[in-house]
Amino acid sequence: NKKVIKKKNKEKKNEIKTKKSKDEYINKKIIIKFAPDREKPSIEEINFFLKNLPNFNKKDRITITGYAEKRTNDSTSKARRLSLKRALFLRSLFLEENYEITEIYIKALGHNSNIEGNKDIVVITND
Repeated sequence: NKKVIKKKNKEKKNEIKTKKSKDEYINKKIIIKFAPDREKPSIEEINFFLKNLPNFNKKDRITITGYAEKRTNDSTSKARRLSLKRALFLRSLFLEENYEITEIYIKALGHNSNIEGNKDIVVITND
Protein backbone atom coordinates (compact mmCIF):
# COMPACT_ATOMS: atom_id res chain seq x y z
CA ASN A 1 0.00 0.00 0.00
CA LYS A 2 2.80 2.43 0.83
CA LYS A 3 4.36 1.80 -2.58
CA VAL A 4 1.04 2.52 -4.30
CA ILE A 5 0.56 5.77 -2.35
CA LYS A 6 4.11 6.91 -3.12
CA LYS A 7 3.58 6.11 -6.79
CA LYS A 8 0.32 8.11 -6.87
CA ASN A 9 1.99 11.08 -5.14
CA LYS A 10 4.83 10.95 -7.66
CA GLU A 11 2.31 10.88 -10.52
CA LYS A 12 0.51 13.91 -9.07
CA LYS A 13 3.79 15.85 -8.84
CA ASN A 14 4.58 15.01 -12.47
CA GLU A 15 1.06 16.06 -13.43
CA ILE A 16 1.54 19.43 -11.73
CA LYS A 17 4.91 19.96 -13.43
CA THR A 18 3.38 19.15 -16.81
CA LYS A 19 0.51 21.55 -16.21
CA LYS A 20 2.88 24.30 -15.13
CA SER A 21 4.96 23.77 -18.26
CA LYS A 22 1.85 24.09 -20.41
CA ASP A 23 0.83 27.28 -18.59
CA GLU A 24 4.28 28.72 -19.12
CA TYR A 25 4.05 27.86 -22.82
CA ILE A 26 0.70 29.63 -23.10
CA ASN A 27 2.22 32.78 -21.61
CA LYS A 28 4.89 32.88 -24.32
CA LYS A 29 2.61 34.08 -27.07
CA ILE A 30 1.92 37.65 -28.05
CA ILE A 31 -0.05 39.23 -30.85
CA ILE A 32 1.10 42.47 -32.45
CA LYS A 33 -1.59 44.42 -34.31
CA PHE A 34 -0.96 46.43 -37.45
CA ALA A 35 -2.90 49.14 -39.25
CA PRO A 36 -4.15 48.11 -42.70
CA ASP A 37 -1.45 48.17 -45.39
CA ARG A 38 1.27 49.16 -42.87
CA GLU A 39 4.57 47.27 -42.68
CA LYS A 40 5.40 48.52 -39.19
CA PRO A 41 3.22 48.54 -36.08
CA SER A 42 2.30 51.65 -34.11
CA ILE A 43 4.59 52.98 -31.37
CA GLU A 44 2.16 51.55 -28.80
CA GLU A 45 2.45 48.07 -30.32
CA ILE A 46 6.26 48.32 -30.49
CA ASN A 47 6.31 49.28 -26.81
CA PHE A 48 4.03 46.33 -26.03
CA PHE A 49 6.43 44.05 -27.92
CA LEU A 50 9.49 45.42 -26.10
CA LYS A 51 7.74 45.11 -22.73
CA ASN A 52 7.01 41.42 -23.44
CA LEU A 53 10.43 40.64 -24.93
CA PRO A 54 11.87 39.25 -21.65
CA ASN A 55 9.17 36.54 -21.74
CA PHE A 56 10.94 34.96 -24.72
CA ASN A 57 13.83 32.66 -23.93
CA LYS A 58 16.85 33.36 -26.13
CA LYS A 59 17.74 29.66 -26.20
CA ASP A 60 14.35 28.45 -27.42
CA ARG A 61 12.98 28.57 -30.93
CA ILE A 62 10.87 31.64 -31.71
CA THR A 63 8.24 31.51 -34.43
CA ILE A 64 6.97 34.75 -35.95
CA THR A 65 3.81 34.23 -38.01
CA GLY A 66 2.61 37.15 -40.12
CA TYR A 67 -0.91 37.72 -41.44
CA ALA A 68 -2.43 40.44 -43.61
CA GLU A 69 -5.98 41.23 -44.62
CA LYS A 70 -6.64 40.71 -48.32
CA ARG A 71 -8.36 43.91 -49.42
CA THR A 72 -10.59 44.33 -52.46
CA ASN A 73 -8.54 44.05 -55.66
CA ASP A 74 -5.47 42.80 -53.69
CA SER A 75 -3.77 39.63 -54.83
CA THR A 76 -3.02 36.77 -52.47
CA SER A 77 0.64 37.44 -53.25
CA LYS A 78 0.38 41.03 -52.05
CA ALA A 79 -1.12 39.95 -48.70
CA ARG A 80 1.61 37.35 -48.26
CA ARG A 81 4.39 39.85 -49.07
CA LEU A 82 2.97 42.33 -46.55
CA SER A 83 2.76 39.63 -43.88
CA LEU A 84 6.40 38.71 -44.62
CA LYS A 85 7.56 42.32 -44.28
CA ARG A 86 5.79 42.60 -40.92
CA ALA A 87 7.35 39.39 -39.60
CA LEU A 88 10.82 40.44 -40.81
CA PHE A 89 10.47 43.82 -39.08
CA LEU A 90 9.71 42.13 -35.76
CA ARG A 91 12.57 39.69 -36.30
CA SER A 92 14.90 42.69 -36.68
CA LEU A 93 13.79 43.86 -33.22
CA PHE A 94 14.68 40.45 -31.77
CA LEU A 95 18.08 40.60 -33.47
CA GLU A 96 18.76 44.05 -32.00
CA GLU A 97 18.28 42.42 -28.58
CA ASN A 98 20.88 39.72 -29.40
CA TYR A 99 18.54 36.84 -30.12
CA GLU A 100 20.04 34.16 -32.40
CA ILE A 101 18.91 34.45 -36.01
CA THR A 102 19.18 30.66 -36.36
CA GLU A 103 16.48 30.21 -33.70
CA ILE A 104 13.95 32.63 -35.21
CA TYR A 105 11.56 31.16 -37.75
CA ILE A 106 9.38 33.26 -40.04
CA LYS A 107 6.03 32.21 -41.48
CA ALA A 108 4.32 34.57 -43.90
CA LEU A 109 0.78 33.24 -44.23
CA GLY A 110 -0.88 36.25 -45.80
CA HIS A 111 -4.67 36.23 -45.55
CA ASN A 112 -6.43 33.86 -43.15
CA SER A 113 -10.23 34.03 -43.14
CA ASN A 114 -10.38 31.97 -39.92
CA ILE A 115 -9.00 34.85 -37.85
CA GLU A 116 -11.74 36.88 -36.19
CA GLY A 117 -11.45 40.63 -35.83
CA ASN A 118 -8.30 42.38 -37.00
CA LYS A 119 -6.58 40.15 -39.57
CA ASP A 120 -3.53 42.46 -39.78
CA ILE A 121 -1.50 40.79 -37.05
CA VAL A 122 1.74 39.00 -36.26
CA VAL A 123 1.71 36.14 -33.73
CA ILE A 124 4.95 35.43 -31.87
CA THR A 125 5.45 32.17 -29.97
CA ASN A 126 8.38 30.72 -28.04
CA ASP A 127 8.44 26.97 -28.70
